[in-house]
Amino acid sequence: MDKFIELSPKLYGIGMEIALNYKNELRRKNELGRNAVASGDLINFQWDITPSENGLKLQFFLPEYWRYVEFGRRKTVKHGDGKLQEKILRWIDEKGITPKDGISKKSLAYLITRKIHREGFKGRNCLQNALNDSKVLEQQFVDIVADIYTQEVKDMIVQLKTD
Repeated sequence: MDKFIELSPKLYGIGMEIALNYKNELRRKNELGRNAVASGDLINFQWDITPSENGLKLQFFLPEYWRYVEFGRRKTVKHGDGKLQEKILRWIDEKGITPKDGISKKSLAYLITRKIHREGFKGRNCLQNALNDSKVLEQQFVDIVADIYTQEVKDMIVQLKTD
């Protein structure tokens, strides 16, 4: 446990860098017109280092729709249930989009939804790109976690021998 206390600032520093790489990739795609940022929920995600059955893991707490931003969406095979149009209408409001030519926001949401249903859309691969760019950081994280647990196992062995 002493080793974790000693090394946790490094772990959290690495976690912060990897999270920042993802946020920067979302911003970059947005600047390229790929609309990866709307409400700010995704780009302002929370993260933490949490215990797992194998040690420690860096965990991102992402909103449900991150998968669509990352992987895209295929065209609709069966009729939609109307939820997509509601989400698109909310997105229009969050982005502050004002329709032109006298079209209402509801009509614009309908047109966008229809296009998505007919064609789908490609993913932006922001998380994958960020993780690819973070390979060195990822290895540093793994090495530190291994160091923590190696020391913990050594401490247990010493404790077992002395009890």
